[in-house]
Amino acid sequence: MTAARIPDNESQRLAALTRLGLLDTLPEERFDVLVELVAMILHTPIALVSLIDRDRQWFKSRIGLDVSETHRDLAFCAHAIVGSEDVFVVPDTALDTRFADNPLVTGDPRVRFYAGHVLRDGDGMAMGTLCAIDQRPRELDDAQRRALSIVARLVEREFSREHERDLLAELAVSQRLLDVTLETAPVGLSILDSDGRVVRCNTMFAELAGQSAAELAGADVIDLLHVDDRDDAAAIGEDLRSGHRRSGVLDQRVVRADGSEIWVKTHLATIDDSEHSLTIAATFDVTEQRRMTLELSRFSYLFEHASDVICVLDADGRVRYASPSADRLLGYPDGFLDAEGVLGRIHPDDLADSQAHLATLTSTIGDTATFTVRVESFDGTWKHLECVSVNLLHEPAVQGVVITARDATERQRFDERLAHRASHDTLTDLPNRSVLDALLSRALASAAASGRHIGLCFMDLDGFKAVNDTFGHAAGDDLLIKVAKLVRSHIRTPDTAVRIGGDEFVIVLDSVAGPDEAMQIATRVRDAIVASVDSTATGPTIGASIGVAISAAQDTPALLLSRADNALYRAKSARNSSIELARTIAPSDPVANSLF
Repeated sequence: MTAARIPDNESQRLAALTRLGLLDTLPEERFDVLVELVAMILHTPIALVSLIDRDRQWFKSRIGLDVSETHRDLAFCAHAIVGSEDVFVVPDTALDTRFADNPLVTGDPRVRFYAGHVLRDGDGMAMGTLCAIDQRPRELDDAQRRALSIVARLVEREFSREHERDLLAELAVSQRLLDVTLETAPVGLSILDSDGRVVRCNTMFAELAGQSAAELAGADVIDLLHVDDRDDAAAIGEDLRSGHRRSGVLDQRVVRADGSEIWVKTHLATIDDSEHSLTIAATFDVTEQRRMTLELSRFSYLFEHASDVICVLDADGRVRYASPSADRLLGYPDGFLDAEGVLGRIHPDDLADSQAHLATLTSTIGDTATFTVRVESFDGTWKHLECVSVNLLHEPAVQGVVITARDATERQRFDERLAHRASHDTLTDLPNRSVLDALLSRALASAAASGRHIGLCFMDLDGFKAVNDTFGHAAGDDLLIKVAKLVRSHIRTPDTAVRIGGDEFVIVLDSVAGPDEAMQIATRVRDAIVASVDSTATGPTIGASIGVAISAAQDTPALLLSRADNALYRAKSARNSSIELARTIAPSDPVANSLF
């Protein structure tokens, strides 16, 4: 950053500035109106009357800026007053070594364009500038330079004036200046008399109304408005004429000469004294802006009330935005605020896959992915979310990965219930025959890997048919439910009981040392059933016959089940509630033909 040099006549200049008597005075409308006019003419968000003091620049009038002064070393205007020309323009501050690192460029208000006209007192001493500032690079055309010079001359004349009526006199005398100001402004400008009738207007205002400037001369502006908007406009006009307010803004519909309607925004300001009362109106066509605002509002409303959660993540998975539905679905009112972002809320079992998805997604611009993940809600429960993600890191308006997530928790639970129902007996809730082969295959593989055996108990209830015949099928179902509970409670934790149909059950003993351990478990189950199932003196006696088989290296699920089934057949043939150990497939097995 390069500070401006000090003028050779600095002491005389500062003395003249003090005599001017404007430093640290209250805002005055005579300056404010001209500053607002410059902002409208040059179409900039910021305009100022800046006075260069010893160590500061102080703003007598300002629009679009909150501060009233800055340090002189930062002031663009300090450069302007030592320049060789009255108009000092910096088209793009970022490309100018004098200003590129200026805090007013790198920080608020982020100056990228500056145009200032030197303001002098009656002796030609530079007091400061009338300047316009924008946050985007741009240029001034010749007409705009001329308009800036014209308004600067009006400001200079205000330095020595005490009353606003002189401004109106100057405007009346200098018709040419008014013409230039009106026609170079990129906005519809009109001057209204105390009755709200058009005194003068520029070409742009006439185009907005769909008429010529000549046709609009003397027209009541209220007549140009939609009938539903006239009352509000009339009320503000009355306030301006009565002095209750000095300015106002209206959003109205203008009915053009061809019957079409456009929306306009009009800024109104009055200038008056004992002899004159004029209103300056700056009118902008905001039809397209209102349409876009309406569409944005509609989109925002739908977005806010959508059931799906929409999150924008940075490349590290931190949440930059979460839609309001994140609160409704997950209970997070402000999104995911912890340092780990959404990744810190993903189920540990899903985290690695989610990180891989994010890494793959962020590596390819425009890439998309779909996945399902469990996310912890605010109350600690887990939600299953179906996610569709897209990489929009390259889009300036987004700069992130957009994830749309739908709650699939209930569907997941329904799918789990369906899967459970498909693999479990509906009466006893034990695994059913459809899973027995896979269960035995896993158990045999595990036993082979560990060098141990599995046991298989094939059980059939004694007297069950009599229960159905005597008491009915409902009693038979109750008996089966009771037996299932007894079996579950008398086997070991790793063992699995399966109902394969009717009154037949299979118990897979996950790992047993040998026949003795398997027979002990089978005996415990048989005794529990015999002891717990009641029978009346006249009713059937209930028991259980069990065939037990111990796995061998050559066994397949079908072979092991067949041997247990054969052992059950021998047990039922022997006597009620009998248990028999299956013959092994190797004749030399020492447990061959053992009976319990």
